[in-house]
Amino acid sequence: MLPIIQGQGFERTLYFTNTFGEVTKSADNYLEYFTKGTYSPSLASNTVSLISRQKDSSGKTKGFIEVTISFYDLIGHIPEAPWWTGLHTFLIDHQGNILAPDSFTVDGHTQTEAVPLTTMPDLKEKLLTAILQNDSGAVFSDNTQLPDTIYGFSTLTEAPWTMVVSSSGATILRPITAFRHAYFLAVFFTIIVILFLLRFLTARTIKTVQQVSSAATRLAKGHFDSPLQVQSKDELGELITSFNSMSMQLQQGIQLKNGMVLAGEVQRNLLPQTCFKSAHIEAVGVSIPSDETGGDFFDLIDFKADDHRLTVVVGDVVGHGIGAALLMATTRAFIRSRLQQPGPLADCISDVNSLLCRDTESSGNFVTVFLLAITRAGNKITWVRAGHEPAIVYNLKEQSFSNLKGNGVALGIDKERQYTENNITLPTTPHIILIGTDGVTDLENSSGERFGKQRLQSLIARYSADSSERILENLCRELTDFRGNERQNDDITFVILKTD
Repeated sequence: MLPIIQGQGFERTLYFTNTFGEVTKSADNYLEYFTKGTYSPSLASNTVSLISRQKDSSGKTKGFIEVTISFYDLIGHIPEAPWWTGLHTFLIDHQGNILAPDSFTVDGHTQTEAVPLTTMPDLKEKLLTAILQNDSGAVFSDNTQLPDTIYGFSTLTEAPWTMVVSSSGATILRPITAFRHAYFLAVFFTIIVILFLLRFLTARTIKTVQQVSSAATRLAKGHFDSPLQVQSKDELGELITSFNSMSMQLQQGIQLKNGMVLAGEVQRNLLPQTCFKSAHIEAVGVSIPSDETGGDFFDLIDFKADDHRLTVVVGDVVGHGIGAALLMATTRAFIRSRLQQPGPLADCISDVNSLLCRDTESSGNFVTVFLLAITRAGNKITWVRAGHEPAIVYNLKEQSFSNLKGNGVALGIDKERQYTENNITLPTTPHIILIGTDGVTDLENSSGERFGKQRLQSLIARYSADSSERILENLCRELTDFRGNERQNDDITFVILKTD
């Protein structure tokens, strides 16, 4: 035995001893020995020694105090714990020896020998490798989703041993399995509910779309039924509301279009339906509106009481459409009414201007007019130009062009304006007189090229040998060919007079 030396202060160190109670390692080398854990199950007496080092006041070791305790007495309280036997718990050293199996009991002072790890094939290399690599963790007996056995381990810090707890996979994973089943069941019922809601919403959507589709089909055929009933305030309700609004606007648009078509028919009936022919004069005109109605007009006025002349009027109301058509009809009526009264053409235009200014002073609209009177002999011409394009005169014998100009602003601008007449006597040779609106020369093709006055004069000279009706047809064809597929942006109106 080691001597016991009394002194002040001592250090306690845990040692393993052999069967004879001898210290196997010196105090300085103890930590290395303790970490390796040289527990030998072949020894008849397995003990753990508690040794205190005795030092003097200078720190020099004088002796040791050793207390030897049975290993099973040291861990006896662990096997008595309730969780030990229920979970198959045991201690294992780093060599794979089971130090305290779950079958160990303290009653009757029996000591169960450690069971070699090799008798437990489901641990073997897998468990030992995990213990050596990690301080704690878990090892499954197989790689299936529900292993037969699960081993949990944790290395002790107070001794070179590892505590292992094993249980069946079904027991450990029972909460997870139950949660998984509940999760899948909840997901299943959630999907059923979602599918039911989708079917309900889809059926409602399909029904609404079918109603809108059926109403749209009838609408396309011209049947304007009662508005669809709005049953919700969601997107479907907004769709039905928009459809009802579109249907109402379309109905109003069709009614307006029908009204414009009717107005166009009325307007065309106001224009001369036949050409004028006498012994020395032929006169014919045409008006081609850009919309259903237009602002251009012409008139061939042959008063029976006046057998000496023919009066020709060509007018162009600013803009086009319903408003221009109404102002055109008003202007035509004023001119026709005033021409039946005695007086020169200048007084006629001045009076008409005074009347129109009362209607246009708030709107700012105006009308350009070219009023011409030609004797039946075809040699004397009187005209008034109120802001209109000059008339073109072509002398067939001399093959030359001239213009009928004159001063005067458009009607409906200045109610105090007084207009003047212009007179000319033509030679007794054939002439062609063309009075047109700016829609003729301003017509554009797809390239943006204007028809122009030069082109118009060239066509008059080319077709001058034909009758006035034939000249009109040729000019209309040339204008149509020049425009092509380009939209007509302005009304086109012109009158052709031909004298012999």
